[in-house]
Amino acid sequence: MATKYNNRVKFPRENFVLRVIEEVFGMSKGKENPMITLKFEVDRPEEVNIGGEDYTVAGTQITNYYTTIVLNGEGDLADKTRKAQENVVKLYEAFGLVPKNSTVENSGINFENPKLGFKGKLVWALCYPDEQPQRKSPTKEQLAKGIKQGDIIMDPILKIPVVSYYPKIDRIYGLADNNVNKPF
Repeated sequence: MATKYNNRVKFPRENFVLRVIEEVFGMSKGKENPMITLKFEVDRPEEVNIGGEDYTVAGTQITNYYTTIVLNGEGDLADKTRKAQENVVKLYEAFGLVPKNSTVENSGINFENPKLGFKGKLVWALCYPDEQPQRKSPTKEQLAKGIKQGDIIMDPILKIPVVSYYPKIDRIYGLADNNVNKPF
């Protein structure tokens, strides 16, 4: 019997079929740039083998953020906005929401208030593990210096950093079919 996947196990770099379970357009918390937030869950395969052990990955959630306009930040905001919008167009193409080879200008996407249509759709995506070292709460001294994270937590026995792994999406290839019986 497979073990349910958890963030102590390195998520495999592999192709998966993902389902969008939530879609939101709003402002980013940090820089207050408009963005699309998509929450995915792994649909297929249901199980994977990681380091010789079977893990159930179906239902594992992944959240991706797609900035539509860069209003705040460092550097050339117009250039950053252009690149962000090109990525949004590629996202819409992968989901079949705009024609292939669309450009920012001819895509028909309103980047100030984009029409969504991702929820419930299945896509093929390449996923990978994002390794995050775990940190202590910041000390008074660190907070006084403006440091928002504490020191890295070390395993007291192995003397190595304690890390957690979070699945991330490298790229979305395009739509997947809904046939769950199709071989993976």
